[in-house]
Amino acid sequence: HRDLHSFPTRRSSDLFIIVSAAGAAPRSGAPLPTLAIVARTYAWAALALVLWAALAHQAPPALEDSRAWAGIAAMALVSQVLGHTALNASLRTFAPSVVAMTTLLEPPLAAFLAALIFGETLSVQTVTGGAAVLAGVAVTLRSSRY
Repeated sequence: HRDLHSFPTRRSSDLFIIVSAAGAAPRSGAPLPTLAIVARTYAWAALALVLWAALAHQAPPALEDSRAWAGIAAMALVSQVLGHTALNASLRTFAPSVVAMTTLLEPPLAAFLAALIFGETLSVQTVTGGAAVLAGVAVTLRSSRY
């Protein structure tokens, strides 16, 4: 039994990227609204993931496994629908470099939320690194023109 981590890496990863991006960008014309962009992108990404899982012989969780499906739904709704859609929408207002810079906030915020919600202990190195990232992003964003 193989999983996604043992699937042949180089060529299959390249193919995955090509298939994922194939329908993501419009070829010409006026810019699309955010909803049209994300609907198209997420549909292609879902198709690519289904194909990838099939090639890797990775079966979906059992229908009765409500915990697994709840986790999948939460990742889809929170990470994709809220997070990535917000990033796409923000590109209408902010420069791409500013939007890209804000993605660096994800690890420190995730660590903070893990401590707050799950009682995770944050090491001195984690707190220091998170503070350095926050400071770096703050300095960069303050000096940039949105």
